[in-house]
Amino acid sequence: MSEFLRLEKLYSGYDDVSIINGISLSVERGSVTALVGSNGAGKTTLMRTLSGLLPLTHGKIIFDNEPIGNWAPNQRVDMGLSLVPEGRLIFPEFSVEENLRIGAVTPRAKGKLTSRMEEMFELFPRLKERREQSGGTLSGGEQQMLAIARSLMSDPKLLLLDEPSLGLAPSITKFLFEMVIRVKKLGVTVFIVEQDIRSTLEIADQGYVIENGKIVMQGLAEDLLANETIKSVYLGI
Repeated sequence: MSEFLRLEKLYSGYDDVSIINGISLSVERGSVTALVGSNGAGKTTLMRTLSGLLPLTHGKIIFDNEPIGNWAPNQRVDMGLSLVPEGRLIFPEFSVEENLRIGAVTPRAKGKLTSRMEEMFELFPRLKERREQSGGTLSGGEQQMLAIARSLMSDPKLLLLDEPSLGLAPSITKFLFEMVIRVKKLGVTVFIVEQDIRSTLEIADQGYVIENGKIVMQGLAEDLLANETIKSVYLGI
């Protein structure tokens, strides 16, 4: 695997409050990379910074050999970086199919909209059953499926997943993590941030642990799962 995304001493936050404090990490092409940590550690702030929704105050974001730290969100999407935000943020008044069409915003995605939509229906059969149903009437798990599928409609190279299991039943969470593996097999690199540390590291290739906006541990996901500190502090073992 080769390096696909690299962060160098990244700082960001809200107004004068710094939340991300000098993070450096890398995501390898074709991998599932996990950033795990407790609530309030800075995971969502990092995702918002990577997608361009928050400005970085210092450091570099290198994506596919391009420095994109000053790029607008739409430029990042056009280049192949797509965020599934915390809280899903689908369009509740629009149908499933309309939500998916909205996701095909990049020029390369518009050219193969029909085939991309069929791929999403194959990946998430439940969405095909509800293609004419408005997004707001779907269950929480179905809305998360729709949010992921909508992001995939842009034909991304790198999918950013921000807390996809938040508020979902264990059975739905298990299904979504299985979908992450399938997304990887489609050739999409995945960078996922989560509080569900065990489930996330079980599907990841490599992982980072974040505390107070800083990386405090990193390594192969299987090694992190076996780490005694991870077991005692985060898994309660």
